[in-house]
Amino acid sequence: MFTKILCTSMLTAAFSASLFAQGQPTVPALDLLFRRANPPATVGNFAPQQADPCEIITIEGVGFPTDPNDICLRGPNGVGFDVISVSPDGTLITAKVRDVATAGAGPLMIHRGEGVQVDPIDFPAIPGAVVIEPIKVWQGVDDPADSDMSASTFETLSETPSSSNWTYDSSRDGALCVMVSGAWEPDTQIKFDVHFNVDDFADNSVTHYDCFSGWIQVNNTSPQLCAFSIALVIVQSLELSPLGAPEGLSFDVEQIGPDDFKITLRADGGRIIGGGGNFTVG
Repeated sequence: MFTKILCTSMLTAAFSASLFAQGQPTVPALDLLFRRANPPATVGNFAPQQADPCEIITIEGVGFPTDPNDICLRGPNGVGFDVISVSPDGTLITAKVRDVATAGAGPLMIHRGEGVQVDPIDFPAIPGAVVIEPIKVWQGVDDPADSDMSASTFETLSETPSSSNWTYDSSRDGALCVMVSGAWEPDTQIKFDVHFNVDDFADNSVTHYDCFSGWIQVNNTSPQLCAFSIALVIVQSLELSPLGAPEGLSFDVEQIGPDDFKITLRADGGRIIGGGGNFTVG
């Protein structure tokens, strides 16, 4: 079950086919007109300017989508935020700081796009893993009007225990990597936050992808099987989303040490040109 099933291409088709059905614009047409008429996304003041994981911040600005799913918000070292609400006029965001693998200071970055929540019941059986909470999938094109960076600095004060960073590896023709180490107890819960940009060779465009999970229960105690289950959940989240996954999205699991395995994500239809995120063991 998806909370939102209209993507940009579907809106465009509805707009061109029925803009003036019976002399009146249809709802999809009005939605598209509103999106085109929106002012550029602009970040203004926010408070507090320092926070720990799970704390709430409020951000002022203009041009914010009123659907929280359509916003991607990032902080220093790629930290993510759960957007809780947006004011009806698109000028105030309330958001919660997600897990922090590496604390630090830097600007806030906001992107407008399209987002959905993939319901746990939509996932097929995944060996050794159970999706407990919805997973947010977000997608946006590289358009200056749809993104902005704050002038002020935001600082994360502490780090989430057992959280590690995804790293971008340009030497592997563009890939995202994270390490899964050690043996876990049965029914261990994990969550991930992964974001990356794909350069589409076909039309020379850049698309941003984000995938924010809630808790996922992993029943494998083998680090190799755990890594495989996690990677499969990420790929399936993007594939199940009506927004679609990058062409040729794939993963591999590579043994680095006796109990250390590396997950690597790639997009074969276009090159991953940047990204990050974190991975947390509960």
